[in-house]
Amino acid sequence: MPVRLRFRTNHRRGFPKIGHQGCRDVLLVEGPRNGAVGIVLGSARCLEVQRRVSRVLHLHQHEDHMHRSGPRDNDLECVDDRGQSQPLHKLTLPECVIPMVKVSPSIITRLEGESAALVCQTSGSPTPQLQWNLSTLFSYYKVNTSGLTSELRLSNLSSSDSGRSVSCTAENTVGENSSSAILDIQFAPEITKLMDAVADHHWCIPFSVAGNPQPKLQWLFNGNDLPEGDYINTQIHATTENEYHGCLQLDNPTHVNNGHYTLVARNQYGQDQKTIFSHFMKEPWENGSSTDPLYYEDTPLDQEDSAAVYVVVGIAAVAFTGFVLMLIILKFGRNSKFGIKGFALFQNNPSEALGLVI
Repeated sequence: MPVRLRFRTNHRRGFPKIGHQGCRDVLLVEGPRNGAVGIVLGSARCLEVQRRVSRVLHLHQHEDHMHRSGPRDNDLECVDDRGQSQPLHKLTLPECVIPMVKVSPSIITRLEGESAALVCQTSGSPTPQLQWNLSTLFSYYKVNTSGLTSELRLSNLSSSDSGRSVSCTAENTVGENSSSAILDIQFAPEITKLMDAVADHHWCIPFSVAGNPQPKLQWLFNGNDLPEGDYINTQIHATTENEYHGCLQLDNPTHVNNGHYTLVARNQYGQDQKTIFSHFMKEPWENGSSTDPLYYEDTPLDQEDSAAVYVVVGIAAVAFTGFVLMLIILKFGRNSKFGIKGFALFQNNPSEALGLVI
């Protein structure tokens, strides 16, 4: 519908005109004082038209200030084809309503693998178009749009979508608006990373744990509960979409801290655990510069080698025994009274021999 503007003044016959068709082609012409103060708008949106009208009012205010006899801004009014008028500063263009949009519910809480539904409703003029932003969604979905309402059905909800925002946008020639909902998908813990200890300002065993609600963490050392305190404690450094990144911090660990470390993460939906071996310091009795072992294991000999050893040992024993006997014979053979000479003497003097025997 064309909209005309006129001034309630007798100073000038000219008046600005606004030609309107679908909020696209608008023309402001014929200023009230010595030439045009209007502007031409090509393919402008309704809100832009309203801003330009406000600009015209500002120009007229300025002109009124410079020329006291000119029309005042409150004397400007809009007259439509039906003869009805309203102040120009209250002008509302037809078919020029920015969309309003709402997504309900605003938060969806479900378990991993379940289903859910979101509804997006809009209003505005001209009739807005609805569109869901689903480019980053991992869960399965289906969209059903009818008129000013669009329904989004989600199935087999993925834990990767937990904490994600799903938005719905309504747009027409006037502008656009958006609304969104948060997916709160709950799932059992999963230890996504557990690494060997690294040396920094403190020793740190890095880990990453995912879970919703936030899992409770517990450490085991060689299968037993690991008490935490000032020197050994768990630190969470960052949180990203229900995944927690941190480390088990150890202050100046020694050889007594070498062993197997097990991380246990649990919440109301389940638990997960992983184990690593960490070595911080060598034992005090270890000699790091020597490559020799602390002890040697006996190596069994072959049968042939064993027989040869026995033969050698036997020969050596016989030779040693013979050598000893030879020494004895030589020593006692020289000084013996029972030698050849002594035997002849006894034959000549039997009584002496008898007395010697006695």
